[in-house]
Amino acid sequence: MNKNNIEIHQMGLKMSKKKKRKDIPYHIAHNYKHYELNKGDIKFWAQNESDAKLYCDKIHWSPLSLKEISVGE
Repeated sequence: MNKNNIEIHQMGLKMSKKKKRKDIPYHIAHNYKHYELNKGDIKFWAQNESDAKLYCDKIHWSPLSLKEISVGE
């Protein structure tokens, strides 16, 4: 303990530690699902299948190869 900590301790004051903020990843906090196109060539997160199909249209890719995958894959 350094001198300042001893003085604070003797005065009866407690030093509080800041709580570390636990950040939850965005895709988990907002219940996004993991999708892939063409057997893993393109992977992305979307809220639901209709949003995933919109993304397929945006990148000019056929939604026929769209597949929802679990997070561990």
